[in-house]
Amino acid sequence: MKQIKYNELPEVLTAEIVAILMDMEKQQTSEWRELYRSMSFDEKNKYYELKNIREKELLQKEKAEKEKNITQEDSDNAFRSFWVRYVNLDKHHSDITFEEELEVTMDKAFYTPEKIKELYSNKVVNRILFRREYLNNEELFTFFWATKSPFSQWHSAHFKATTFIGAANEEAVEKLLAGAFPVSEQRYSSAEQFMMYHKAMLFLDRTTAKQIMSTNDVRNIKELGRQVKHFDENVWKYHRSNIVYEGNKAKFTQNEALKEALLATQGTTLVEAAPNDTIWGIGLTQDDVGAQRRETWSGKNLLGEILTQIRVELMGEY
Repeated sequence: MKQIKYNELPEVLTAEIVAILMDMEKQQTSEWRELYRSMSFDEKNKYYELKNIREKELLQKEKAEKEKNITQEDSDNAFRSFWVRYVNLDKHHSDITFEEELEVTMDKAFYTPEKIKELYSNKVVNRILFRREYLNNEELFTFFWATKSPFSQWHSAHFKATTFIGAANEEAVEKLLAGAFPVSEQRYSSAEQFMMYHKAMLFLDRTTAKQIMSTNDVRNIKELGRQVKHFDENVWKYHRSNIVYEGNKAKFTQNEALKEALLATQGTTLVEAAPNDTIWGIGLTQDDVGAQRRETWSGKNLLGEILTQIRVELMGEY
């Protein structure tokens, strides 16, 4: 290790000299102790001022090196871990999903108007009370199912929309997309393609996302959506209603004929009468006696509720 005597100290301490002095101080060599005793008060102050600058530079360099060494896999895992922790541990009750909002709407006994005003924002409270006001009357339904219906996720409809949901800003989006897609938006051929693409990207399965965007075959798209890697049910449950909402909002606002079809259902709740789907549909066919009353549905009807909400927002009334 190189060392310096007091009489060898230059008038101006260079970065190289400061580095040598820092090494000597760290090792507490006899040469350092002798040099330190010989330094004036001003010389000591100047040294420690330069030492502080040097240490900050080294820390910044070390941080930059660590960031440089972070692989895409590390970055992806950090993103996935954030959402797993958030939905399972960190999520605050006021951060309510559309799906949870519907459950609160229906549970009038526990979630009184006073209770929901205490728990949620004015915007959420207004939506819940507005929906309850309509449900107090005799509810009318518009049933749909099968690809030919304009309300089906599988119905062919081209629209432009975002390429990523779930990141805080455009810089994060660009990093997470990892050059795989345009940052701002891209064109979709159906609401199902939008949904399954975002399902894949939510878990940063870029390979499956690319496969989904390379075909317009909704049956194939659906199957690819079932193959998404790193899938977590709770994370998907938190995001799914918002993803389907955003996709359908783009679909119906960018296609005039579809928009007119949606507005024509005014005064009714849209209902996906899918007998095998208890999440997006009601788990019953339209002809089933249980389909005629909300209380006897076997499913959540998430798609129907989302489409109804989009129509309400477009019209300003139920």
